[in-house]
Amino acid sequence: MDTRRRLAAALPAAHEPDLATSLSMLGLLLAAAGRPLDALAAEEDALEIRRRLADASPAAFEHLLASSLANLGRHLAAVGRWEDARARTEGALSIQRRLAKANPAAFESLSTRGVQLAHAGRWNDALVVAEEATVVMRRLADGGPVTFRAALGYALTSLGNRHAEHGHWDSALAATREAVEIQGRLAADNLATHDPDHAKALSNLGSRLATTGDRAQALVAAESAVTVLRRVAEGCPAAYEANPPRHWLP
Repeated sequence: MDTRRRLAAALPAAHEPDLATSLSMLGLLLAAAGRPLDALAAEEDALEIRRRLADASPAAFEHLLASSLANLGRHLAAVGRWEDARARTEGALSIQRRLAKANPAAFESLSTRGVQLAHAGRWNDALVVAEEATVVMRRLADGGPVTFRAALGYALTSLGNRHAEHGHWDSALAATREAVEIQGRLAADNLATHDPDHAKALSNLGSRLATTGDRAQALVAAESAVTVLRRVAEGCPAAYEANPPRHWLP
């Protein structure tokens, strides 16, 4: 972190965005390690940088400002500063709603960006983006249209994969379970549209459960995924052939 700070001090325009991302990631890791005060300090530093960047270039950095505000809200809540946490969370939501209204697709693509970063070996950045995408889509999905709920399911699937890459098995399992629940509800209303994503989520759940040693439930999830896949293949062979399981993103 010291190196990033020195680079940012020497060339702010080139290095401050990366410094803010690193600080935000550090905050998440410190929170997971049970160090809430240190997590709060790291995210406050990230927020200061992102607020300055967003003032200079809103289109490029406002979504990251919202992410830091949301993270800061969680860290403040963890240390019992409820009013401050509520204010930061509401600030994040205000930005996210405004940006999503102008360009919903930009937020739906965050999860895809996290996958791309993971494929490039940028594991920490991928996790930060996946966390951001999940926070944003969860807020948008609350009372929003079906498209946002589907995007939340995808975001949770991606988040589970990113946590698994870091060996965060409990977090990976929790995110994947929630993805299965969301995709299952959506598929119940519209099989043709949502069955493929439901099958992917079930397949991931089987993998997570097997990794954590629950082989009996892993088998149940895998069998459920096969059942859904058969329904997809029988009902719409073209859709299945265009995106068979071997092509699914990890």
